[in-house]
Amino acid sequence: MINQLEKIEQRYQEIDREMAKPEAASDLNRLQELAQERANLESLVNSYRKYKTTAIGGFAIRLTNKTGGNTVAGQLVRASAGTDDAFSTVGADSEEPIGVVLDAGIADGSEAWVVEGGIADTLIDAGGCAHGDRMITSTTAGSADVWNVGGAIATHFQEIGHCVETRVGAGLARIKLHFN
Repeated sequence: MINQLEKIEQRYQEIDREMAKPEAASDLNRLQELAQERANLESLVNSYRKYKTTAIGGFAIRLTNKTGGNTVAGQLVRASAGTDDAFSTVGADSEEPIGVVLDAGIADGSEAWVVEGGIADTLIDAGGCAHGDRMITSTTAGSADVWNVGGAIATHFQEIGHCVETRVGAGLARIKLHFN
């Protein structure tokens, strides 16, 4: 299905290039055909451009950065309280995580990729993590921490997933995400 969507996006781009050629203006019938085909593809292409698969196996969506600053790769985020289709940094011990920022340096108010499923490199507190550790939002805003206490109902909505690599100390660690 992704291949089909990529082909549709490529065709959409081809249409734009064809319509931009100076000779397109001299053939009004062809220009009208191209404009109609472009209009038929536009909604699908715009939707497709809001989703992507990351290089390490994450599923990312495009949302507007409303953190108040540039994005930090690996930072845990929540849905923005005041802006549609946007995110802000999760607070300490937050029960509202929805994803992990993919790329650093995206300005506040600009669209950025947020990994909301699959695998993501995630900011981890100083304690690090080991394979299989259960990860939750930490006491540090935007970061994750290990919580391997069985039956911990109180942290259910803080859970973000499980560590799939060992990380010593603070930094980025690969987490298989599954937000509750």
